[in-house]
Amino acid sequence: MQSLIELHVFYPCTERYQDNDSKGTRSFQTHDITSAQHHLPDMEQLRTDLNDAIEAAWPKRGQIRYSRVLVLLLSWEDDDLGVWTDINGLRYVFRELYHFEVTTFEIPSLKPNMAVHKCIMNFLDNDSKDTLRIVYYGGHGRGAQLSTEPSIWFA
Repeated sequence: MQSLIELHVFYPCTERYQDNDSKGTRSFQTHDITSAQHHLPDMEQLRTDLNDAIEAAWPKRGQIRYSRVLVLLLSWEDDDLGVWTDINGLRYVFRELYHFEVTTFEIPSLKPNMAVHKCIMNFLDNDSKDTLRIVYYGGHGRGAQLSTEPSIWFA
């Protein structure tokens, strides 16, 4: 296992300076370290303890956190924005480069609510706590005007 923590111990330097009142040089330490061994008697054990604490707090640190990634790319069957260029680009990136599971869905103009609802329910059917789901919508939309109303997607 690769160590997450590397400890470097720096000891205070001994500096030399010219004292105008005496001949030669004097040595002094930048700060008192006479009791340092009582605070940190074993630096290697400290490093090990810190690494163990980090591993306990973040057991998947540096690893892939999801066992599965699902991507849903939504656009309208009657696309007037030309979002298929975006959809195809995203599909390529997610599927070919990241090897995610990608589904594309064209929202029909006839009964779009039912079609989207069914598509989303199928997408969510693959439920697992370690599954990441990404949804991209390419089309017109409007945010909610009031806090009590939903956002609207439309062709």
